[in-house]
Amino acid sequence: MYTFTAADGSVIDTIDTNASALAYDNTASGLTAGTVQAALDEVVTALDDVNDAAATVNLIDNNDGSVTLVKADGTQVAVAKADITANGDGTYTFTNNDGSDVTIDTNGLTITELNGVYTFTAADGSVIDTIDTNASALAYDNTASGLTAGQYRQPLTRW
Repeated sequence: MYTFTAADGSVIDTIDTNASALAYDNTASGLTAGTVQAALDEVVTALDDVNDAAATVNLIDNNDGSVTLVKADGTQVAVAKADITANGDGTYTFTNNDGSDVTIDTNGLTITELNGVYTFTAADGSVIDTIDTNASALAYDNTASGLTAGQYRQPLTRW
């Protein structure tokens, strides 16, 4: 609150700058508030309502390589997960979706990728392994489909 006084001590004017005294134009915001304080209170209430709804969402670890998201309305969605943990010594433990662990030793390991082919190279330059993720490199079991294709890419290109 600011008070302006004349030299003789009489009050010329008083300006109240408190949020509850300042008018608020709610035309564009969609709020119903008429003062800045009421607008702030309205926004805080709306945020609390959103936070309350979010608090009813629950994530459950099923201890089988999956988690279940339970939404506020009670519906559930199960999702497979994988987890990787740095062991602090250049190795990592990767937990598969089925819960089994694999230790990855990255000491001196270089991994490069070119056109879907991953090459694992040791510190001395020798190639440890390669993994080709292209469909043409993957075997296809055609027992159930009856297709004559022997690779994943072949049945995909037949359609």
